[in-house]
Amino acid sequence: MISGQKIIAFTPCGRKRYMDLLAAHVVREHDLGHVDKWVLFNNPYTIEDSTYAAQLASKYDWIEVLTVGAETATRHAGQIASFYGALKETDCIYVRLDDDLIYIHENALVNLVNYRIAHPRPFLVYPTIINNTRTSFQLQKHGLIPESWGIVEPILCAVTAWATPSFVLNLHQKAVAAIDRGTLAAEFALPNEEFTDWETGNISINSFAIFGKDMIECNVGADEEGYLSKFRPQALRRFNARCGDALVIHFAYHPQTAFMDLSGMLTDYARLVEPLPFRTYRLPPDAPPLAPAPAAVPAPLSDQQIRLQRQMIRNLAMGQNWAEGQRLGLKA
Repeated sequence: MISGQKIIAFTPCGRKRYMDLLAAHVVREHDLGHVDKWVLFNNPYTIEDSTYAAQLASKYDWIEVLTVGAETATRHAGQIASFYGALKETDCIYVRLDDDLIYIHENALVNLVNYRIAHPRPFLVYPTIINNTRTSFQLQKHGLIPESWGIVEPILCAVTAWATPSFVLNLHQKAVAAIDRGTLAAEFALPNEEFTDWETGNISINSFAIFGKDMIECNVGADEEGYLSKFRPQALRRFNARCGDALVIHFAYHPQTAFMDLSGMLTDYARLVEPLPFRTYRLPPDAPPLAPAPAAVPAPLSDQQIRLQRQMIRNLAMGQNWAEGQRLGLKA
């Protein structure tokens, strides 16, 4: 609980390489009394990660795993929306944590929830999400990241902040260096803000806080991000807001993933949190059996090869080495 309010975190999840870090942070927050329950939407990108959520739940009785039907298939477009109907508690605050949130700063959840409680009017309250396109625009606008990295446009899929490898690497390197110095909040915190237009509050939903009574009235469709960050707030005439001193770090958008997975930055973040006290694992690849190789078909002999073969046979016979010819399978 935080300030007497039950806190339920939820995560569409599966990817072990990120979840090992996020889980370590959520365990820390639970041990501090900040998270009462963690609901995992078992939504794996690959079958190899399909048992990850169950592994966590087997170790912690405060973790609940949701599946679609009897068994969740691997991720497909719109599947995450199927899980929201299971979030039915009203007397709580739900906090979304995407599975590639690889760092939750100290006091981030406390600051986010306390702001949420003190400001009931906004529909969603976001933390300051480092590596979020809208947040990157605001960070640059406030002079916290330089234009020399590239100019960030105020749109959801701004090319610089969404898909430029050098930009995201610079951002993560600056963040890790600030954590090492103990100055992350000083270098990245944004002002608190209740947005006054729908577009500014239409932010990638890597993380947010929402009242349980608001969540259960949602009818989330395939475009969960558009629905939660823009269309539902518009329908209710309730703008979203940002709690600027609640800081979390999002690892990579889809266009950044291949580059960032090879950057070595996950190792840098792993040393910043106490690891899980047990080993998690992935399933072996479900590769189809190898088909038997087709039998080799000898190439036909040319006329010259046939003449040479026959001459060899005669020579072998005349040289009283017929047995050798038979061994080689030669025929006259």
